[in-house]
Amino acid sequence: KQYLVDASRKNETSRIKFMNAKRAEVRQKIVKDLGIKAGSKRSELVQKFGEGEITLKELKSLAPDSWMLIKKGSDYFRSQYDELLDRWNAIRQQYGYEPIPKRKDYFRHFIALDNATSIMGTIKNAEDLPTSIAGMTGIFKPNQPFSNAALARTGKKTTYDAVAGFDNYIDSISKQIYHTDTVQRGRGIVKAIRDKAEIDESKANLPNFVSNLDEWTNLVAGKKSAIDRSAESLLGRKIFAFSNAVKNRVSANMIGYNLGSALTAGIPLTQSLATTAKIPAVKGLLGTLVSATKKGGLTNIDGVESSFLTRRFPTESFSRDAIDKVVRAGYAPMKAIDMFSSRSIVSGKYYENIAKGMNKADAMKAADEFAGKVITDRSAGQMPNIFKAQTPGAVTHFMAEVNNQLSFVLKDMPKQFNGNPAKIAW
Repeated sequence: KQYLVDASRKNETSRIKFMNAKRAEVRQKIVKDLGIKAGSKRSELVQKFGEGEITLKELKSLAPDSWMLIKKGSDYFRSQYDELLDRWNAIRQQYGYEPIPKRKDYFRHFIALDNATSIMGTIKNAEDLPTSIAGMTGIFKPNQPFSNAALARTGKKTTYDAVAGFDNYIDSISKQIYHTDTVQRGRGIVKAIRDKAEIDESKANLPNFVSNLDEWTNLVAGKKSAIDRSAESLLGRKIFAFSNAVKNRVSANMIGYNLGSALTAGIPLTQSLATTAKIPAVKGLLGTLVSATKKGGLTNIDGVESSFLTRRFPTESFSRDAIDKVVRAGYAPMKAIDMFSSRSIVSGKYYENIAKGMNKADAMKAADEFAGKVITDRSAGQMPNIFKAQTPGAVTHFMAEVNNQLSFVLKDMPKQFNGNPAKIAW
């Protein structure tokens, strides 16, 4: 557990912190100080100028009142891309991979699909694999997470948006920076067990464990699940785009502006109250009520940071348009209740552990693990393999919470109370 599970959680927590820090920096230095927002004309000009698509003279003509701000924004992103590439390459070389060469005037290329066209646009633009590797990807065992930022650029088709593009870039490369270690650990365990089994099967008879761990490692590396590969062989890769589009639409219809659905985010809190000492639980609830007034109050409890809460509530990506903002507003009630419930659960259990004599670090670690059992931890590497499959996503997307709740009631609670029916009922 310490070698793989704890390490994967630590790596994902570090990844979220990295992204939070970069987004905060962009919000301050680009959005606030320079007035360059995602989806804006200025953001478009930042990228076009940075890539050399337009000259300084043309920039002055296109933005006579803001060309200096745009140039400053371009210089900032250029320095950031160079700095992050050096950091990325250091990790790649550490694990024996070739460094990615610097590209002159590089800015992230991506295609943004708005909410009105995302379903059909995603399906229409989905492409099958090249014939040379079609049907062979099942045998590939990547030893690092996939990042399309490492691929050679073959065209100029892109959405010109420097702010949103940079946000897309840090999400992509951070998986390799922080989870190459996770993938390597998973592969190492699988290899060690199989090597042991080849010598003496009776001492390493773990076929189901090895199969599931191998699949888990594939998923952390960004590889399609076994279920998805089977669907691909029958229906082609467009099935992934279709499944994701349907899942996203179903999720939006079930959660967006739905107060009844939002209230279900409070269910784990009731389960937590049943298994947490009452005084620490109340202290956790009261602390959560005032946490909104404190800087870093969501993830910081009694001066100790909760890794679980850090992973659960990363800083949001940048909104590109008004429709996106309206959509996000529809999720706000559920997010608010989820934040309150999650922090209350972690803080209540933390104070209970402190009362038992645990030091702060151990108390928070135990509280985070408890929260992961009561609440579904959807961060990288923490979901059961079946729930990471894309093809059945529209059906399984919300089953993880149900699975978690049943597991907690039927397994964790009886274990905590030694099977005592009276204590479980109370």
